Amino acid sequence: MKYVFESSLTPACLKVLLVEDCAEDAALIQELLSEHQLGQLIETTNVVCLLEAIEILSCEIFDVILLDLTLPDSPRFNTFFGLQDCGINIPIVILTAADDEELAVELIAAGAQDYLVKRQVDSRLLVRTLKCAIARHKRQAEWQKSQEKYLQVVDSIKEVVFETNTAGNWTFLNRAWAKITGFTVNESLGTSCLSYIHSDDQSQYLNFRRSLSVNQEISCCYQIRYLTKNSTIRWVEVQEFLIFGTEGIQGTTGTINDITEKVLALLELEASKNFLNCTINAVADPIFLKNEEHRWILLNDAFCKLLGKQREELLGMSDYEFFPKEEADFFWEKDEQVFKTGEENDSEEIFTDGSGAQHILSTKKTVFENTDGSKILVGIIREITQDKLKQLALQETQARLQQIAANLPGVIYQFRLSSDGTISFPYISSGSRDLYELEPEDIQQNPELVFGCTHQDDIQKVHESIAISAANMQRWQQEWRAIMPSGKLKWMRGV
Repeated sequence: MKYVFESSLTPACLKVLLVEDCAEDAALIQELLSEHQLGQLIETTNVVCLLEAIEILSCEIFDVILLDLTLPDSPRFNTFFGLQDCGINIPIVILTAADDEELAVELIAAGAQDYLVKRQVDSRLLVRTLKCAIARHKRQAEWQKSQEKYLQVVDSIKEVVFETNTAGNWTFLNRAWAKITGFTVNESLGTSCLSYIHSDDQSQYLNFRRSLSVNQEISCCYQIRYLTKNSTIRWVEVQEFLIFGTEGIQGTTGTINDITEKVLALLELEASKNFLNCTINAVADPIFLKNEEHRWILLNDAFCKLLGKQREELLGMSDYEFFPKEEADFFWEKDEQVFKTGEENDSEEIFTDGSGAQHILSTKKTVFENTDGSKILVGIIREITQDKLKQLALQETQARLQQIAANLPGVIYQFRLSSDGTISFPYISSGSRDLYELEPEDIQQNPELVFGCTHQDDIQKVHESIAISAANMQRWQQEWRAIMPSGKLKWMRGV
């Protein structure tokens, strides 16, 4: 496949392939694309049939294709699918004489970026449509590449990665599933997860799923026995997380790790420790375990790397040996809270590494109680320094924009007309105080305040102009008289 825009979204020269057999229409379209006020060089190549289009696309790369459906060598849908079948990954915009909404929906669903009717386009709309088509196509191509890479990574993982629906049926399984159970992915998808679980463990599994759904605990981890295709038993560890959608819980996702050999060796303490170390070191996020004396008893590689210390230097030590006292006091307080309440704690913490650099960390801490009653604190750390810096930069930018808006004459606003006819002002600058003698907050709460000031002889034409602008998706511009709360009459001009 051929991909475009590897380096930039808007090239200096936009290369358009126009597939149009009508000379008059082709000339008109080229004229629309060549207007000087567009501010960008547009190079248009015109071919008159599908065969010519396929031939030129085999040796040249274009940014976008403008395609007429009625060509001498290919009717309607065949024209579009003929280009698709050639494996050409270039955005296609349909430009035809047929004002057929059903056809437009079908073509866009089939992969066209947009559908334009010849007699309804002008230069501005045409160029904007082409640019938007290129941008959407680029985003779709990036998403497709990301999906392909994601599936490659998932299929290379030794653990089973899965998804289920609310009925408890498999909706996704990676290749590791076949290696662990002997069942192929295709024969397993759509079947119940319960049917693969040992009969003695099915009630335990149902309790876990019920706990996730009812208590909405988001995630859980459990060990359970699976039956393979040849009727052998495999012990697995399942990490399961709830999937949320707009309508609530959509199912679960997680991983299944075969721990059969390790479960058989649980009587050996050393084997158990090695397994735990192996598991947590596979996690990219720093993980630590503390005893009730607040001393580290287990650390993963990522945690040691974060502190810049060897594991041997850290085990048995506390925060006070490596952090400034103020930070160590904060960590101790949060740890003690989790130990006493037994409740999970999420917090943001400032951390100073061995070189003196400060990091902002998001730390999740939970407590685990052993069979002998002793407690262990489990912490997972994720660095969010860059996210915080971006958030602060965004806030500063928004503050500057608001300051600029406050110093501009008149009113800067965003007006929204919904499909049901309701109106709103998502944003309106402080200039409303001088222009309308109204607070911007009052206008946002009650948009009719602005229209209530409009002179009764002008209100109808204001509403009509807004309706026309919305219907035609054209720039709005209108002049009218307004009577202020103070009684003062003003002439207004809005764009």
